[in-house]
This record gives sequence, C-alpha cells and structure tokens, in this order.
Amino acid sequence: MYCPYEVVDDAVMGKYIMVETVCPMCGKVNHLLMDEDQFDEYELAARNRGEGKHIQDIFPKWTCEDREKLMTGFCSECLGLLDRGPMKPEEINEKEEE
Repeated sequence: MYCPYEVVDDAVMGKYIMVETVCPMCGKVNHLLMDEDQFDEYELAARNRGEGKHIQDIFPKWTCEDREKLMTGFCSECLGLLDRGPMKPEEINEKEEE
C-alpha cells in the first residue's frame, strides 16, 4: 500500500517522516510519525512482501491499531466494525436514521 509522506525537520523533534493514510471505508485521514530508519525498514519489508522485519519489530512502541493503519489504512472505528462481523438489519436501520 502506497502512502504519501513528508520529511519534516523539526528543531525539537529532529528529522522524522510523517506518513498519511486514508481509511478506505470512511475516508478519515490519519498521520503517523516515524524516524528515517523505521521508514526505510518498513519500505524494505513492504516491497519484499514478508522478507525483513515484522511491523511489530519495526514499530514496537506503536499500538496495534496504528500499525494496522499503516498496513491497511483502516481507522480504529472502521477496524472495530470489521472485527465485530456483519451488522444485523436493525443496526443498519439505526445507522441510516442517525
């Protein structure tokens, strides 16, 4: 999955990469910060499909949800909907009324 990114050189934080992801379900934009080494390791792993480090090893301090945002783009709310399975018909009607 390609994500647009920007290299930021901040006086306090130093140099880091800001990656933008967009949820494919709701369109919510998320920004994730990583250092250059993490970015390079993630790009290598993504290009080689499984070779190299696992995402949890590249970003050990990130939450599972943040790692999922980077891999798939899904935001936490939509990922929660996917994890819980299909909606019941009455839940769909409630959503439409909101």
